[in-house]
Amino acid sequence: MRIWSERICRWIVTGVLVWAAVAKWSDIDAFVRTIDDFGLVWPGWEFAAAVSVTLAEIAAGVMLFRRRLFGYGLAGILLIAFTTVIVYGMSIGLDIDCGCLGPADRWAGITLRTSLIRNLLLLAALAAAWMLRPRRVGHGVEP
Repeated sequence: MRIWSERICRWIVTGVLVWAAVAKWSDIDAFVRTIDDFGLVWPGWEFAAAVSVTLAEIAAGVMLFRRRLFGYGLAGILLIAFTTVIVYGMSIGLDIDCGCLGPADRWAGITLRTSLIRNLLLLAALAAAWMLRPRRVGHGVEP
């Protein structure tokens, strides 16, 4: 039961990260505009930030799926960074979608508050996967 609980939590986070990256690539210009709306990236660097975020999401998803230790860390860093940006957007009164899942957020009418709740649930799933993971001492790769 423990191994399946870990797998399900890990696969959920993996699936959302990869889905988010693919969705953002499907309309990269909209994601670039969303990054610009938050105003956290120097002008002219929005496209580079969009590409970097999506590549990091894919890398985290693949490594997490393969149960690489770095994947847990990268996924955690990304989710914490995304959550911080959402809280920042809420604190300055932005009324936009976070762009987290590409055009799907816009179509579904996802708000920053909903995105915050989703990210907190993903962080909880990632933490559960981390705590439930099988351990082998002395190896960077786990079974």
